Amino acid sequence: GANSHKHMDVLNLGIEAYGFNMAPDLGYPEAADGAEKNIVWGQGTINHNTVMVNEQPHNRLPSNNVTGTTERTNGNPLHFDDSGRVKVMDIDAPTLATNGTYADPSGIFRRTLVMIRVNDEISYGVDFFRVKGGKTHTYNFHAMSDEIYETEGLTFAQQTMGTYAGPDVAFGTLGYSNGFSWLYNVRRAVYPQTGEFSIDFKIKDFRQLLKRPMDLHLRMT
Repeated sequence: GANSHKHMDVLNLGIEAYGFNMAPDLGYPEAADGAEKNIVWGQGTINHNTVMVNEQPHNRLPSNNVTGTTERTNGNPLHFDDSGRVKVMDIDAPTLATNGTYADPSGIFRRTLVMIRVNDEISYGVDFFRVKGGKTHTYNFHAMSDEIYETEGLTFAQQTMGTYAGPDVAFGTLGYSNGFSWLYNVRRAVYPQTGEFSIDFKIKDFRQLLKRPMDLHLRMT
C-alpha cells in the first residue's frame, strides 16, 4: 500500500561515521503485518531522532484522491554547504506546522545542522531545532546502542513499573498512538538542571559490519 514504508519522522536525523550507521532507523520494519506496534512504534515519531509536539506523532497528510497516493510532509531545504571545515544544512517543514501535529499557520518546525571538522577522525555536530507551536516539545534521540555508557549532569530515578506512558501502563498496551507504551525500563532525571548535561552511548556493531573492532562512542551534550 501507499503507506507501507512511510514513517512519521519529519526532519529525522541520521548519523554516519567510520563507514558505520551510528543512529539508524529501528527495523525495516520489525514486521510488515500492519499491526498497531508497527504503526505507532516502528513508524512512529517517538522511534526517530526528531521532535514530538504535544506528545503526538507527526500526522500523515490526507491521500490524494486523483493519484491514490499519500502526500508526504516534506522538508524545505533553505541552505546547504558541504565545503570546507564547517558544513551546514538548514531545513524547515512548513507543512508540518500548518497541517501536521499542531495546526498553527505561524508555527515553526525547522532544523539547522552544523558539522565542524576537528581533524580527519573527529567532527562535532551542532543541532539547532526551532519549534513554535504546541505546549510540549519532546526531543527524541537514539543511537546504535543498547548501553548508556555514562551520563554527566543528570541524576536518574528508576520508574519501577510500567512504561513511558505511565507506571500503571504495561508494556505493549494498545491504544497509545504516540507509542509510549513500547518504551520500558524508564529512568527520569530528578531535578534536571537547566545547564549542560551529556549522555554517552556505547556504539555496538550488532551485525559485525566494521572492518576492524573499534571502541566507538556517541556523546550527546
